[in-house]
Amino acid sequence: MPHFAPSACPSDLPDCLAAVADSMREALLARCVSPLAQAGLCAAALFLPDGRLIAPGRRPLPLLAGSLGPAVQGILGEFPAHAMEPGDGFISNDPWRGGSRLPEIVLLRPVFAHGEVRALAACTLHHQDVGGMTAGSLPPAATSVHQEGLRIPPVRLFRAEQTDIALFRLLCTNSRTPDQLAGDVRTQWSVLQAGEEALQLLLDAPAAFLRECEAAIVASEAAVRRTLRHAPDGEYRFSAARDPDNPGAGNEPLRVPVLLRKQGDRLVIDLTGCATQGAGPANASRAAVWSAVSDFARGLAPRAAANAGCTAPLQLRTAPGTIVDPAFPAAVNGSAAVVEMLSDALRGAWAQVQAAERGA
Repeated sequence: MPHFAPSACPSDLPDCLAAVADSMREALLARCVSPLAQAGLCAAALFLPDGRLIAPGRRPLPLLAGSLGPAVQGILGEFPAHAMEPGDGFISNDPWRGGSRLPEIVLLRPVFAHGEVRALAACTLHHQDVGGMTAGSLPPAATSVHQEGLRIPPVRLFRAEQTDIALFRLLCTNSRTPDQLAGDVRTQWSVLQAGEEALQLLLDAPAAFLRECEAAIVASEAAVRRTLRHAPDGEYRFSAARDPDNPGAGNEPLRVPVLLRKQGDRLVIDLTGCATQGAGPANASRAAVWSAVSDFARGLAPRAAANAGCTAPLQLRTAPGTIVDPAFPAAVNGSAAVVEMLSDALRGAWAQVQAAERGA
């Protein structure tokens, strides 16, 4: 098991927590077998027991980091924190329960102190293969998630530190690279174990820990609301488009129109004008979409700590059955293209807000 702790931890709790999350991600990069993981397709973060983000690692890809929050909420929907036990570990990749796409497997571990769950440690990793119709589990011709690989609902994979061997064998049997999957899942678990060990240094006084986390979330929310209050109210539109990535997505360009409704210190991100979900895999789960939204939110107050407060003033609206809110069993392995377009469209719409502010 890797060992790390915020040995040079500053007195500021958000920085301490970020140091732990950073160490978790660095351990994934150093120890995982998959070349995709070694290339940086992994993320780690810490959450409060109710699923609110308190610290992401500071250098991950936005798609992976931002989708961790919805995945944690999906697991909590099946296994609430108060029902967890020490040594539990939960796994999921289901795009309709907070996952992004199937190769990106999330593990979550509750962090106990004084007999109660005080935090959650989670990480996600893009695995080499989780089955499906093509090697790599990103089939460009997929028209259904069933063709993309093994879909894992939130389930308990570890109990009292022990692996559920039958479930573990089931996961590995569905992969073309079972040894890689087994090694990388075990690495994810060891990283979460080390993350819990590091967090214990910060949990001697659980009440103070919670107060400081809450204060950091409030401060980040206040920073984003200040940015919004200084911007002019109104509606701002921007649309990003690109050619379809594969024949299964049809011949029409993919378009992601964004409408920002800004009023006071609140911002509605309206994506209800997006196209109907495609026949191919160029659809993005709500978790994948949220990754772009959360990355955008952090840019509104870049000096604030990255936590749940950054997204609190934002409301996301999508229409079911569209490329940003696809209905089961849509294929979703091409979601990176939609997320990239959404990120571009959000920046383009906010640039109009900034232009209106300068002209005011």
